[in-house]
Amino acid sequence: MADDIAEIRLRINLVDLIESGGTKLKKTGKNYVGLCPFHPDKHPSMTVNPVFGRYKCFSCGANGDIFTWIMNTQSVQFSEAMRILAHKAGVELTQRSARPSVENKGQLKQQLELMEFASRFYQNELKKNSFAKNYCQGRNLSQDLLDTWQLGYSSDIEIALTTAVQRNGFPLSVAADLNIVQGDQSNGFRDQFRQRLMFPIRNEHGSVVAFGGRIIGDGVPKYLNSSDTPIFQKGNTLYGLFESRQALTKNRHALLVEGYMDVLACHGAGLKFAVASLGTSLTDGQANLLRKWSDYVTVAYDGDAAGRHAASRACEILTQTGIKVRVSVFDSGDDPDTIVQKLGPAGLEKIISNPVPPLDFNLASLELDYSPNTAEFWTAAIPLIASAATELEITRSIDFLAGKYPGIQDVVAARRALRTEVAKIRKSTRKTRFGPTARTETVVPNAVVPSANLFDTPLNPGEAALFFAYLADVERAKIHEFLKEPCNLISASGIKLANMLVVAFPNEPPQGEPSQWIHLVKEATQTLINLNSDRYGVPTVEYVQDSMETLLRMRQTQSIRSGPEQGSELLEAINVKLRELKKDSREKV
Repeated sequence: MADDIAEIRLRINLVDLIESGGTKLKKTGKNYVGLCPFHPDKHPSMTVNPVFGRYKCFSCGANGDIFTWIMNTQSVQFSEAMRILAHKAGVELTQRSARPSVENKGQLKQQLELMEFASRFYQNELKKNSFAKNYCQGRNLSQDLLDTWQLGYSSDIEIALTTAVQRNGFPLSVAADLNIVQGDQSNGFRDQFRQRLMFPIRNEHGSVVAFGGRIIGDGVPKYLNSSDTPIFQKGNTLYGLFESRQALTKNRHALLVEGYMDVLACHGAGLKFAVASLGTSLTDGQANLLRKWSDYVTVAYDGDAAGRHAASRACEILTQTGIKVRVSVFDSGDDPDTIVQKLGPAGLEKIISNPVPPLDFNLASLELDYSPNTAEFWTAAIPLIASAATELEITRSIDFLAGKYPGIQDVVAARRALRTEVAKIRKSTRKTRFGPTARTETVVPNAVVPSANLFDTPLNPGEAALFFAYLADVERAKIHEFLKEPCNLISASGIKLANMLVVAFPNEPPQGEPSQWIHLVKEATQTLINLNSDRYGVPTVEYVQDSMETLLRMRQTQSIRSGPEQGSELLEAINVKLRELKKDSREKV
């Protein structure tokens, strides 16, 4: 199936596909623009990037690739979109890929009936299992709450649901398609979920389309979720949305939390506008779904480092859709569920009712990761302030940090110094270019390139230049080797992005246009797409050489400053790399 998808991506050009459906596109630079078909669009607000094979509307937030374009314009599921595109591309699908999906209302009805049957089965299992009931009591899950949310239990019997499905006349092959059993006719079928508290996941219309299972007792993984099926796409679904519709419709305000238990805790505390993103990584599809139901979102993720960073990413994604965002702050180790356990509903409501702006949250979060006495803190903090949308936010942030600025005791002087650094960043962001003409332009040495959704700190210009050349397939193999060593990079975001590329392609760099492989980098996709800008010029071999040398020299400077005890080995390694780069450059001349 994966090979079929790759072959379809290779043969289908997104621009041609969109224009074949009647949407007119106009080339502007590297991209195309046109009227978005997903909302009443009077001015072209949709951008199509042919290099990455992605489209995005900056008005309504619709975005995706060739598959999502077909799914959204023709109202079909993924498997049907795949068959449509395979026909266009002349690709003969393998047997697994060609398996029938939701082609008519009869099949859809059968699938939804089977999911409802599974939900009732799990509920009955919970009612008769004392082990599971004791667990629920220990988590303060009342019977009223269990009934309202229709929670259930999957026993430790390997074929409990499988047997019930078969006895009630449902095809096991359909159950396998829906990810509630696993296996096939040749090897037999068995239950997908075992010994777990089961959370039915409903779509906007109230139909059960998937399940989440939380292990009871020992075992891994802690949570097991349904994979995508013909009736469920995780990236386009929010847990609790159906149950929250009335509150969302009334107030247009959503409370975004991480998991199932957080949603239940919020609703139990009277905050009946809580939904969960089915994991910490909010997707564009989920953000668009929230935009449909709300104008204002309060993000209430866990207070640990992973939760804080995920909240920061969620804020960026939500802001891009036009939603107003605030963040509720939890101490490390706390989340909505634990707060209700400790402080009761009033304690949770107090935290939720006092959210902070995303910039304030990001700066406070940064201080938990790095001390204000370190260069790492200010390397990330100043660009964060510079990225503020308004002068008021900049002033408020500078006032907040001025007293912590190292080396300057006078707060007024510290404010001036910070404002000067912020002004440099904002100026350099407008003026910095990469490419053959870079040496003749005004470049602030510590300038940074704003990061995209996934990353907390901005990319260094040299890093951005390398990733841009990587996308353009200029010295890609050489850059790939360079990225394998984190010490070659400067920013935390650069290291994360490099790691994602290396993990996705451990043996050798990807081949061909980014549209053929960028989806494999998953959460870093949007960050890479954002780098495909005309402002970076035309990448060349010299461009790559200069960028690598610049990064190594910056690391060289950092190593010297860190002192002989900490930096001697790193300094020697960097010097060796610099000599190799210069030798390589001379050999090419």
